[in-house]
Amino acid sequence: MIYKERECFITLYKLEFMESRLFPLLLLNNRLEDNSQREISRICVELFTRMTKIYPINKNLTDLPFLKINSAYKELFILNISIIRNIRNMLQWHLKLVNRSNDNKKFIHLLLLICRNLLAIKDAPGSGNLTVNEKLKSHFDLIVLFCNENLIELFIIMASDQKEAVWHTLIFEIFYHILEHNSSKDLFIDPRMEASSKGVKLMEQVKNKQDETRKKFSKVCPKVWIDTKKGYEKPVDIRQTWQETPKFGSVRLKEKVENGQEILSETLNKKKRVVLDDQTRKCMKTTSLKIITSNAFKVLISTIQKEIKAKFDKPDINKIIAHYLYLVDYILNFRIFFLRDEVLLSNVNEVSGISQVQPAVTIETFEWTFSLLVKRESEENPSRILQYAFKCLKNMLSTIRQVALNESNREHILSILKYIYDNEAYANRILDLLKNIENLTFKEQKALLSAVHTYLEVLDHYEGMTQLFDGFQRKFVSDEVIKNYCKVLEEYSKLDDEELNCIVEFFYRIWYKYDLERMFYKITIVFIFNRILGDLGHRQRLSLAQHELMSFILNISNKLLSELSKNPLLYVELLYPKSSEDC
Repeated sequence: MIYKERECFITLYKLEFMESRLFPLLLLNNRLEDNSQREISRICVELFTRMTKIYPINKNLTDLPFLKINSAYKELFILNISIIRNIRNMLQWHLKLVNRSNDNKKFIHLLLLICRNLLAIKDAPGSGNLTVNEKLKSHFDLIVLFCNENLIELFIIMASDQKEAVWHTLIFEIFYHILEHNSSKDLFIDPRMEASSKGVKLMEQVKNKQDETRKKFSKVCPKVWIDTKKGYEKPVDIRQTWQETPKFGSVRLKEKVENGQEILSETLNKKKRVVLDDQTRKCMKTTSLKIITSNAFKVLISTIQKEIKAKFDKPDINKIIAHYLYLVDYILNFRIFFLRDEVLLSNVNEVSGISQVQPAVTIETFEWTFSLLVKRESEENPSRILQYAFKCLKNMLSTIRQVALNESNREHILSILKYIYDNEAYANRILDLLKNIENLTFKEQKALLSAVHTYLEVLDHYEGMTQLFDGFQRKFVSDEVIKNYCKVLEEYSKLDDEELNCIVEFFYRIWYKYDLERMFYKITIVFIFNRILGDLGHRQRLSLAQHELMSFILNISNKLLSELSKNPLLYVELLYPKSSEDC
């Protein structure tokens, strides 16, 4: 009887073939010096790779059973540490060989492949009721296991060696899957600590409001203050008890504020941020740091850049491009946060120089990244490449700005900045994206505005260094661009502080740098501002970026109202606004 491969793998899973046969077989044949045992081990590992084959999620309903099976296999490997240790030992043994045969090379490939497969396995279907952190628990457990068993150390050794370039694409993919589910910011800032800090500030705000109200009522009549069981204080007049303060909150609100849970939920929901436990954070941080300090990043980037250039027109290169952009963005952002931590920096000097990340911030790399700022259709994920390209460009520019502070790098950095800002095609490409922002997804829109924010900030720095390009930024000041910024601002509740700050600072740039506040005197913009004021104005807690947005809107509104009293024709201008050239 002949079985199809798919039916065969489902049958093997039901028979518990992996745990009952393959695992014991591998553990009993771990003497690689013996040719027969080595061959048995190789066959076991090859079966591992075939049984954990990666299937795209939501692409084919017939693949759902395999997604569930993969998830179960991932748990199985996590529970059997001895198997992971055996994989590490086999990889280590083969790497020590001076003259490797084709069979040795195939064995190394299979070992890397099973590691990649396990890391790439996604959540099992039906896990929709779980939180992001619950879904990723197995994934992070596997990473910690890889770290504790020194498998990641072997990946970094291979990535740092140019002689092992044949494996670099696979290792690059392994690093991508290790780092893909969290932001590099999460390695330095714990969202729970952020929430706790915001909770304390909120309680202070509530207390200050109560104090202000207490002073207000003190002028009206003599009274005493009573703490009620409802969770708010009320003034009781000794003679008349009809007067009381507004309710500032309930016990439930105060409890949530005190432990930061409500703020934490909002923070995590906006970016779906992952809360890492201490052990996972330590493994991630150690891995990211070693990628930079061991030359792994430098060597890997050079190798992957060559592969992308060689296969750029082939459709299957899109996945490698997405991985490249994500990893460059992640590591550069990690480096930026690391350099802000004086305690960490004092122990590791290798991070401060540009040499370790230089291949990612060359003129050629900027040229190639700018070339990706177009909408690319990809079977993998049509929006991922463009979104990653915006984020990558932002951190490339941030790295250049940071390195420019060192006088020894001045000439090199100036040459890169001159190339970027002298090339009018790059500015036009960004402007074209801003003017046609409706063609982008919301994630792409947010990433674009963040990249533009950094692009203009670095331009400010460059203008200060060279005293050139006066008026270059004026290209970004147009009615069409402001209208599209306001379109994104309409979804302000979905923006985090950093994203909101990019919009507010762009608005202030128009007002303060060019004295063009009249560009905001449009009925559509005023309507958006009014809606935001109506919402945020009644909230008890506001983030710093929300405070800045409120301040800007109030300043513009007050200026508009004062001018309306002097010039009634502005009412007409609100309905039929002038163009930016007429302001």
